[in-house]
Amino acid sequence: SFARYVAPGYVALAQPEGLAVAPFDLTRLEITGPIVPLFPVYQVFSKAVAEFAVSRTGTLAYLSGAGERMQSGFAWLDRKGRAEPLGIPERVFDSEFNLSPDGKRLAVGIVAQESRDVWVYDLARGTLTRVTFDNHSLTPVWSPDGKRLAFQSNRITGKDTAIVANSGDGSGTPEILAQGTGIKPPHDWSADGRWLLCRPTSGGSQSMWILPLGGDRRPREILPSNFRQNAPAISPDGRWLAYASSESGRSEIYVVAFPDSGSKVQISTNGGDLPVWAHNGRELFYASGDDIMGVEVTMARGFTATVPRVVVTRPWHNRGSLYAQFAVSPDGQRFLVSAPGAQKVEASELRVVLNWREEMERMAAQPHP
Repeated sequence: SFARYVAPGYVALAQPEGLAVAPFDLTRLEITGPIVPLFPVYQVFSKAVAEFAVSRTGTLAYLSGAGERMQSGFAWLDRKGRAEPLGIPERVFDSEFNLSPDGKRLAVGIVAQESRDVWVYDLARGTLTRVTFDNHSLTPVWSPDGKRLAFQSNRITGKDTAIVANSGDGSGTPEILAQGTGIKPPHDWSADGRWLLCRPTSGGSQSMWILPLGGDRRPREILPSNFRQNAPAISPDGRWLAYASSESGRSEIYVVAFPDSGSKVQISTNGGDLPVWAHNGRELFYASGDDIMGVEVTMARGFTATVPRVVVTRPWHNRGSLYAQFAVSPDGQRFLVSAPGAQKVEASELRVVLNWREEMERMAAQPHP
């Protein structure tokens, strides 16, 4: 990952062991010789980032060290803030996870050195089972009956990004629900099974997408906007759509009627993201920093919500989206959250190497198996 062109004809890139170089044909856009390892550099493996930079004049700057493999686990938080570790083996988990409707299975992406696949953890039996094998599947979402998973795959079709559905245990033949350039990752599956809601990715349209699962299956934008939108979630009765939008200048939570949107109701008052409905539809929760906020909602005559309140505060400091996401237990009394785990951090210092290109060319010219 993290390839950088180095004149007059090399590419520098990161491998699990560190920085490496290879001869590169700029006209054919091909590596033309062996990839030669050089030395360790600091990496954040879960984000495919390596901390090095090269200049056109032959200077290299890099952060030394073996890199960081940020592992995490999961824990239940009750409304009094008491934490109960889930018991799942610590791994480098992806930032997207989804709890099955019955609360018994957790679907989550696991990042390895050369793959990123969906796994399912059985909370009762303590088993962690791999369910995708294409090495690039993300954002699992359970069907309302808990029998299938929808996820984004960048390789299963051989060329296009696709939204794919398959059984929750990985058996059977994957069903391609949509594919093509610009396909967005799924985020929520409506309780009646009719819709998949998809969130935007970086670049391109900032709006959310909806994918019908019957009739005309062409995905389309919902609530077109010039502002960043995120985390669409349909209420259990299928009548309301909660989402995050940056239209006020920061991310806030809004609710509109679904599927025919009308006037919207702002829910959060001091920023918010990642709305999640209680299974009974009487509460709506969302993330705000370290806090999980909540409002009580009424849907008898339109949509009304109470003033947001802090439901529970996480006992560890929120360090980004990996720790911001959460899921709600079927009874609405506990929250499943990602929790910090073991880390391997061996970064030591920033180093600058002058005329490193000569050393790179010398090593690249040596015979290698």
